[in-house]
Amino acid sequence: MKKLLTIKSVEALKPRDKAYAVFDTKVSGLGVWIGESGVKSFFLKYVHNKRQRKITLGRLGEITADEARNRAESARGDLAKGIDPQGERDAVREGRLVADAWKDYFQALKAKRKDRTLEEYGRIYRLHIGPALGTHLLASLSFSDADTLHRRLRDRPFMANRTLAVLSTFYTYCIKRQWVTGSNICKAVEHYEERPRERVLTVTEIARLGDALDNELDNEDDSKRNRAVYSVAAIRLILLLGCRRSEVLGMRWDQIDLEAGTVRLQDTKTGARTVHLNRGARAILEGLPRLKDNPHVIPGEVPGKALVNISKPWLRIARKAGIEGARLHDLRRSFATHALNGGVPIETVSRLLGHATISQTQRAYAFTSKETLQEAAISTGDTLSAALAGRHDNIVPLKRNAS
Repeated sequence: MKKLLTIKSVEALKPRDKAYAVFDTKVSGLGVWIGESGVKSFFLKYVHNKRQRKITLGRLGEITADEARNRAESARGDLAKGIDPQGERDAVREGRLVADAWKDYFQALKAKRKDRTLEEYGRIYRLHIGPALGTHLLASLSFSDADTLHRRLRDRPFMANRTLAVLSTFYTYCIKRQWVTGSNICKAVEHYEERPRERVLTVTEIARLGDALDNELDNEDDSKRNRAVYSVAAIRLILLLGCRRSEVLGMRWDQIDLEAGTVRLQDTKTGARTVHLNRGARAILEGLPRLKDNPHVIPGEVPGKALVNISKPWLRIARKAGIEGARLHDLRRSFATHALNGGVPIETVSRLLGHATISQTQRAYAFTSKETLQEAAISTGDTLSAALAGRHDNIVPLKRNAS
């Protein structure tokens, strides 16, 4: 089929049961490919050295019909000089390193992802993808490369799967830009099973944590004590509010209404949300020193900036509290679990955590504490033992879970 390719004529082309092509009546070999999904891509078919070749010019939306015609005419001009336009692309593609392609990809990512995501992608590339594949030619990557990288991290299933996901999105970006051809090399790699991390601090551990936090402030050096005030406050707020670390560290004074008892967070994983202050959190915020030149609740050492990392103080405090192995995120999990075990409905806990769905809360946070399980086991066992012994008067109906 042939017709003059214009904006109107191309937009009017409808998808069919099978993909098909329509060629331009003006430039020889210029065509538009209409996929079953309705996606339309311009291309140029030509013959070079008795070999039929095809070069993709761009999708409708990325370029217009007129721009496609200009690119096709430019390619035809190269052919007249004996230059194969697809051959040039092949040479560039075959010589591109993974590290160079990553720089381009990461730059494009900055316009679409939040700082926290960019930080995570950058860390995964720096620690895992870059050392393993950075010096490889992009065009040489294969399933084996992706699978080998994934297997190297098998002792850390979550990180292995996360690294594979980042590599996959990067490779998809490269495919779209025609730096590589074929399917995604990560597609057939089998993910590891991820077991949820069920570390929840007991009431006893939380008490020890409180003592360790108090001791962190008992320092004769004024400068160290002043810095510790903010890291200690951040740790307490993560536990008491169930907030993410990034939410607490990014908290600003202009978001806080102490009278109403709320914090209005504008930029979280699930968008803007309101955090409700309890008495403990309110007391911490009321007692925190405010710096004139810094809008952040937890200020860092750089003027005007927030504190960005409390990992070192956390590890030190956790060691002193005898809860080594616990992560900062386990404080958020502990908040959720103690709320659920205290009878707070899971729907409410999900909203307190700022989760997009209740299933997310159920999957990652809805754990039952050891004490609750023990109490339930004893109570249920006593009831059934009484039944076995024929003591029907002692049988107490089991209560429904509040959630």
